[in-house]
Amino acid sequence: MYRYRQIIKAGILALCLLLAFAVKSAALLHEERSKPPEFYAAFEETPETSDDPDATGEAETAPKADSFQPPEILREIKELREIYQNPEIVGFLEVEGTRIKYPVVRHRDNDFYLTRDLRGADARGGSIFMDYENRLDTLDQNTVIYGHNMKDGSMFHDLRKYKDPAFFEKHRSVRLTTPYARTVWEVAAFMNTPIDLNYIQVYFPEGEGFAALLAEIKRRAAYDTGVTLSPEDRILNLSTCTGSPAEGGKRYVLCARLVSEE
Repeated sequence: MYRYRQIIKAGILALCLLLAFAVKSAALLHEERSKPPEFYAAFEETPETSDDPDATGEAETAPKADSFQPPEILREIKELREIYQNPEIVGFLEVEGTRIKYPVVRHRDNDFYLTRDLRGADARGGSIFMDYENRLDTLDQNTVIYGHNMKDGSMFHDLRKYKDPAFFEKHRSVRLTTPYARTVWEVAAFMNTPIDLNYIQVYFPEGEGFAALLAEIKRRAAYDTGVTLSPEDRILNLSTCTGSPAEGGKRYVLCARLVSEE
């Protein structure tokens, strides 16, 4: 009987020890789970570093090329684009002593604005537009701008006034604002010329052919303005049809040379 009681006591003691161990383990597990992630970060292994850039096994970063920052578009052009909701507006043209005071547009061809206004809507009188080959970031050797010769006196109708040398003497200045520059030009010649003259060529590789064009403009000029054109000049040609059926495919062309740019 005594031995049986001893066995019962030993079993109870063992059961108590087992329960105590279980309770302690549960408490430790709860404590471990409640610790923040930062606690464990302190024990993470930190990789060794080296002064040798090749020791990391990572490829060297290529040097960054200087990024091109285009110049700021002039306020006048921004405002015109906003007014007409047309990003193809590239300038504003003024010819002294005339009604020629118009925004200038440019498309990917020279046909679109022949019959469309500044908003892109159909219009018989079209718009004043720059040759599609002309660049905007810089002035080419020859900048060409076109416009209709309208009977109501609009667009490039007033170019005909330069047929009179007396008008030229009093009105020698042309102003053209581009997206990046305000430019002033001096009238150098006025022509009533057939279209066999390629005065609309805008780019001359290494200057080839430019001197010949200038010489031909001087030869075909309606009168001598006294203004000399040289291969170092940049020129502006304003072109319109004569509006006379008798003159067929002739064009009025007002040629000016760049005198200032800002």
